[in-house]
Amino acid sequence: MAGDSLIFTHTGVIQMKDIQPGMYVYSLNELSKKLEKQKVKALVNKGVQQVYKLLVAGRELDCTENHPFLTLNYDNKMKKKRGNFSTQWKYLSELTLDDYIAIAKSIPHTGKSYTIPHISFKRIYTGKNQYGTFTHSSNVLDRKNNRHLLIPTNSSESLMWLFGLYLGDGYITLTSKKKKNEVLSFAIPKTQPNIRKRIQRSFKEVFNYSVSEGSEQFRLRIYSQPIITQCKALGFIGNARTKALPLWVFDLPTSEKLACIGGYIDSDGYMRNGNKNSDINITSINKALLKSVKLLIISCGLRVAGIHSFTYTRASKKTIGYRLQITGDLSPLMMHSEKVMKGFQPRKYYQSYNSHHKSPLTSHTSEHMGFAQIKEIKKLEEKTVYDIEVEGHHNFVANGIIVHNSEVVYESVTKELTKQGVIFCDMDTALREHEEIVKEYFGTLIPPHDNKFAALNSSVWSGGSFVYVPKGAKVTLPLQAYFRINAERFGQFERTLIIAEEGSDVHYVEGCTAPIYTTESLHAAVVEIFVKKDAHVRYTTVQNWSTNIYNLVTKRTDCGEKGFMEWIDCNIGSAVTMKYPSVYLRGEGARGEVLSIAFAGRGQTQDAGAKMLHFAPNTSSRIVSKSISKEGGRTSYRGLVQISPGATNSSVYVSCDALILDEESRSDTYPVMKIKENEVEIQHEATVEKLGDEKLFYLMSRGLSRPDAESALVLGFMEPVTKEIPLEYTVELNRLIRLEMEGSVG
Repeated sequence: MAGDSLIFTHTGVIQMKDIQPGMYVYSLNELSKKLEKQKVKALVNKGVQQVYKLLVAGRELDCTENHPFLTLNYDNKMKKKRGNFSTQWKYLSELTLDDYIAIAKSIPHTGKSYTIPHISFKRIYTGKNQYGTFTHSSNVLDRKNNRHLLIPTNSSESLMWLFGLYLGDGYITLTSKKKKNEVLSFAIPKTQPNIRKRIQRSFKEVFNYSVSEGSEQFRLRIYSQPIITQCKALGFIGNARTKALPLWVFDLPTSEKLACIGGYIDSDGYMRNGNKNSDINITSINKALLKSVKLLIISCGLRVAGIHSFTYTRASKKTIGYRLQITGDLSPLMMHSEKVMKGFQPRKYYQSYNSHHKSPLTSHTSEHMGFAQIKEIKKLEEKTVYDIEVEGHHNFVANGIIVHNSEVVYESVTKELTKQGVIFCDMDTALREHEEIVKEYFGTLIPPHDNKFAALNSSVWSGGSFVYVPKGAKVTLPLQAYFRINAERFGQFERTLIIAEEGSDVHYVEGCTAPIYTTESLHAAVVEIFVKKDAHVRYTTVQNWSTNIYNLVTKRTDCGEKGFMEWIDCNIGSAVTMKYPSVYLRGEGARGEVLSIAFAGRGQTQDAGAKMLHFAPNTSSRIVSKSISKEGGRTSYRGLVQISPGATNSSVYVSCDALILDEESRSDTYPVMKIKENEVEIQHEATVEKLGDEKLFYLMSRGLSRPDAESALVLGFMEPVTKEIPLEYTVELNRLIRLEMEGSVG
């Protein structure tokens, strides 16, 4: 979903893109129907994707079509008077306007009063006398006209009511350009005496300050500089278009949040009483502010409708305004809003999201959650989207809607893996729960003394994946993992261990990425794979590290009798990549294959290749390396093929193809072959080419622009490798290559 989506956490609301592992978010317990705190395990940047706007019960969410929502199913096949209800997680792409999905009715957060940052009211003055220059300090609060003031240290209902009032009709200006003193004004006319009196009461209670009625017909003014300074520290800033609701407001007790909403209603809102219901309308030209207020209202358990736009004319100029509607039971606001207290007319029945076409849903709803019908699903532009993985219930509340992790493997898949005896988890969990298996294999194929980066990884490793596939198990869906560097000057040292027992089959896919920082980071992973007799493992990597990452990894496979190991390696990003996946063909009839892509742009070095070591007879290996360099980038193939004594009837095929797109770029090949057996078959070929003018002319004569023609030729050059990876990764890889060809990334 979009990075600006607001997630309800135990400390208030936080934008999706700012969520950090270790935080706690509110998550739905599907058994109790209650919202509970659950820990965030990971934040995932899923890149730029097509986004859709979902509108339900006044809540809006921008997300991809593969994001799951909890839906309400109605079944009445038996044609009874009443049917049966059940719930099911469905992708957005499966939903229609007839569907009901789960929403958060209220957030079970008691909150605490906000501790106002300390402000120093000391002032230092510099002067001169007959003895020279001197300095003098004084506290503004010690002045005669300020001694009576109270400076609050915590938020309160009265203070938050004033803050809500400021969001609508408050502003701070200078009394004069010469004096540069400020004045806090509230544009409340004398025709609203109740609100003016409440302003006076609130300032007296909070600051012990008496607001003079004055002669002004349309506003009340506060001239106290300490009060204005304190108010500005709280967020009393901005104009009608730039005012914003600070995120700390969401962490307040419900009574203080209601007071803030009540103040905003008393400034920019009005009551409307109809035949069927009473509602409140708040108008503003600041849509972003209304969106934040809407979520604050939802967190208090009140009903809201969507934000609607309208056009009005002011001073002969047309302006777009926005209207937010609060409906349902407004009684919680009566003590916090003068307008609600005066105009609200209670009704016998309020919509509570606890019914489906008038049928009650008591067993499927609670005071925390309910179901509402989808109002709109609208296709938007592409955006950068994110997802988080949550422990326990695997869901969270975003913009008031209950959504599932789109990253996690669903229960049906998990159950199938468990039924087969497959273990797929992170390495930390594997150490705790499968210690004996880890001990048997960990560090035996790549010991710490293998190379300096393996030694570093062995010393400080954390994270990574553990896969154990028992004898005869066939895993039909790819097991996927995602690695992301989230900080600059950072080292990532994950450890991956895969064991495929006799006759098993598994495909493991990893994605790697990192934001662009100004300083370098290091990625030094270690991957150990054990392929037993007649087993098959395919390991696919799609790597798009940012161009300040040094990617120095060690990957190795031990392949047994008639085992088959495939490495599919796609390298797009990083400043420097040095990666040489290797296969030790120890069992008779074992096979190894490496398909590799490397793309080097400006300032990049992609030093990739493979190692195939034949220790047994009738073994075979195949290496296909494709490299592309542009704008001064450098690609290299660095490979080793070794045929040991006794490895008779072994066959080797090596193909290195390089595509150089300009005069500044470079491609090198460093093949090493150590053949110590006579009865073997070795093939090696290497080609270097440029984009042919004839091919470009042919494609451009068919209507393609030159950039599109160049991209088509590059993608065709890579096709022997890209056709081997899952479709969704092929689409993403092709998109990255097109961006590289346009000079958009890297």
